Amino acid sequence: MERKDYLVVVAEVSKYKTLDDFKEGLSLVGLEIPNYGMKFGFINKKGEEVIKCEYDVAYPFHGGFALVKKDNRWFFIDKKGLSLINYGNIYSDDNYKFEQARDFSNGLAAVMKNGRWGFLKAFYTKDSYYGHLTSVSNIDIPFMYDSVSDFKEGFAFVELDGKISCINKKNQEQFTLPPEYVLAYPFSDTLARVKTYDNRYGFFNQEGKEVIKPTFNLASDFKYGYAIIDTDLGTTLINKKGEKIHPETKEFSIVSIRKASDETIFLVVNYGHNQLGLVDLDFNKITDRKFRAVYENKDGFLRVKNQNGNYEIIDSRGNTKKILDKIGEISEGKVPILYENSKMGYFDINDDEYFSNRYDHVNPFHEGVGKVENLSHQFFIDENGKRLDIKRTKREILELDTSKGFPDFIQKAYVLEYKSVFKENDDVKEIVKVRDSYSEYLKEVSLIEERLNTLSQEEKRLCKKM
Repeated sequence: MERKDYLVVVAEVSKYKTLDDFKEGLSLVGLEIPNYGMKFGFINKKGEEVIKCEYDVAYPFHGGFALVKKDNRWFFIDKKGLSLINYGNIYSDDNYKFEQARDFSNGLAAVMKNGRWGFLKAFYTKDSYYGHLTSVSNIDIPFMYDSVSDFKEGFAFVELDGKISCINKKNQEQFTLPPEYVLAYPFSDTLARVKTYDNRYGFFNQEGKEVIKPTFNLASDFKYGYAIIDTDLGTTLINKKGEKIHPETKEFSIVSIRKASDETIFLVVNYGHNQLGLVDLDFNKITDRKFRAVYENKDGFLRVKNQNGNYEIIDSRGNTKKILDKIGEISEGKVPILYENSKMGYFDINDDEYFSNRYDHVNPFHEGVGKVENLSHQFFIDENGKRLDIKRTKREILELDTSKGFPDFIQKAYVLEYKSVFKENDDVKEIVKVRDSYSEYLKEVSLIEERLNTLSQEEKRLCKKM
């Protein structure tokens, strides 16, 4: 009875070289095109390419529009992939391609043309003839400034001929800074931080009044009603009247102002030598514990690294929720974690359980999905660990001659299954096993490889591509 062994590997590879986290319902994807390099577009959560991969550079959607670059020019597109049109005027494509551009902020985007900055306004309107939504835009503030900040809280700072002014969205000047000020930061919590030529910091309000004089060596923006300041005497907080809520101290430096889930404000402070702690507004210790690092606080918890080098999820009182070897950013109640087998997955903080612990790399969840990776193959999973259907264009049955080693393609592919094919006379019998990673596939195939190595070279020839 004639018997020959064959090994056929079935693999699928993502159409896209790179996937970005979902923002406003769309994911930025990169497609590698032979002889052209990478081109970028967008897919939805069904895996449909809703905006064609044709841009040299692209950024995620922000405020309903995405900044893209093509033919060495920057411009904006809407979620249909259409470039913004000039509403109410004769449309010229060149009018909406820029030398530099920034994301939309407060409904306006800073854009540069011919070395001058202006602002673009974009919005959706209902087409009077067809009745559907159409993206439209105007250059609301002309290209006239040497430099500009983004709009925040309805105002932006602009510079023209060495003069720094504050303007509103109608390009009306609210006030001009005195000449001793050389820098102004966007408004935050209704006050704008300003810097003098001798490196002192103060604050202006939105009416143009200097409400806090420039007497500080360093200052942060206001947040939750407070700002961090440094003087020759040490560090402390001030309120919006410029009053110090506590005498300066040199015991620690203040790293950041945080707010707990119960709206309580607390501070992350640095005692030096990798000794970070938590204190309240009266500078009393919330916990005696010290940490090597304190990261983001989200969903009522903080991510920290303890003095042993382990990562913890704690509450704002310093109480431990979970200790893990390695964890990523808290997002939507979940954190990426590293398992003992060097595979990554997620820990659900609220349910206190692990899930999807079988990937080479995982990203934080965004908009209900997480980006995961196995052997350079990227895709998305939902909160139940179910893989989203990102459409793939390459599906092959590969010939694998084990005498020559494993093809590079297989090592990079997401192996769905393999078939060990046994031929007895004219009947073909298949044994099919499904595997979800190359490493698990290798364990199974090693037994078959040993069998193949006992065959002649002629017998090792595998079936043709199907």
